Amino acid sequence: MHDVFRNRTPYCADGWMPETVPLNPRPLSSLDPAYPKRGQHGSLEKFKEMFQAAAVGQFGSGWGWLVADKTELKIAKTGNAMTPTATGNKPLPTCDVWEHAYYLDYKNRRADFVKAFLDRLVNWDFVATNLR
Repeated sequence: MHDVFRNRTPYCADGWMPETVPLNPRPLSSLDPAYPKRGQHGSLEKFKEMFQAAAVGQFGSGWGWLVADKTELKIAKTGNAMTPTATGNKPLPTCDVWEHAYYLDYKNRRADFVKAFLDRLVNWDFVATNLR
């Protein structure tokens, strides 16, 4: 199943492109007007720091997530095929930290990959749309 996901992102021979590829930096504060509590982070810089720590700290294969529950935005990490939906949270952007996601470009430098993901790949308009 993971081969299907990997083979469809980010650039495919059939021309399909996921909506999260375009560079679209946007302040995190613009995402959560309906969420009165910002949760663990109050700024984009703090969010990036905490998200990177979670994603890089995920032992082995897994994911780093920004998730929404009923009252706030949270940073989460899951191992293997677990998703935040299993615990009732709504996934927003996710960073694949399975080694195949970054090894060709970054070798064992997961932290550099996660930084590039946060700085250049997250489409905040897409995230904001999914938050609604």
